[in-house]
Amino acid sequence: MPVSRRFAYLLMLLVSGPTLSAAQAKSPTFAPKIDCDTGGCAHSVAIGDLDADGDADLATANFGSDDATILLNHGDGTFAPGVHYDAGDWPHSITIGDLDGDGDADLATVNVFSHSASILLNNGDGTFAVGAINRTGESPKSVAIGDLDGDGDADLAVANCHSDNVSVLLNQRVSKCEGDANGDGTVGPLDSGFVLARFGCPVGIGDPYCDAADQNGDGIVDPLDSGLILARLGDCP
Repeated sequence: MPVSRRFAYLLMLLVSGPTLSAAQAKSPTFAPKIDCDTGGCAHSVAIGDLDADGDADLATANFGSDDATILLNHGDGTFAPGVHYDAGDWPHSITIGDLDGDGDADLATVNVFSHSASILLNNGDGTFAVGAINRTGESPKSVAIGDLDGDGDADLAVANCHSDNVSVLLNQRVSKCEGDANGDGTVGPLDSGFVLARFGCPVGIGDPYCDAADQNGDGIVDPLDSGLILARLGDCP
């Protein structure tokens, strides 16, 4: 006499005993909230190791104060007081990734009223320098980081509310080595020429070659950048 499906199912339950549902087995519980101060009207948050100590830190985009707040983790889920860095006009979203290829976690915000993306470059210790500001579509609301052209650099994709499109910002990082201003893999006289040709060019407005010429990061391309290159002749891995 064949065994019915219902009887076989009941027999299986008796043999295997009670089991938890997938929801019951995986449902997390959380401790009471801990509040950390940010800038005005924090609108977006990202998690990443910003000071390279192995702990997960926080970064927020603050819509009301036109800045980003960095909250460094003490290692136990409590955080140091926030440090604020200027962004564009009404930053709406923030993301974390290595934008300059130096192994540190950098930041990008998209700014609704200035129709732009702001780059904050990590100094390696969880403090940041303001980098380039790049034009996007109208009223950008979200930003993501990924290698979109397969060259190993982190690019940006920006979702724009009022222009109904996505802006793709391909990373044009010129140099992977301090002193190698022209990106040819070594530090030599050609790098001095590259810098010399760009003395006084505007740094931080989206021209990657001008930004690369500012080798010492002081915001201007001048003889000090050539001096830095001369001090490193022959360098580069």
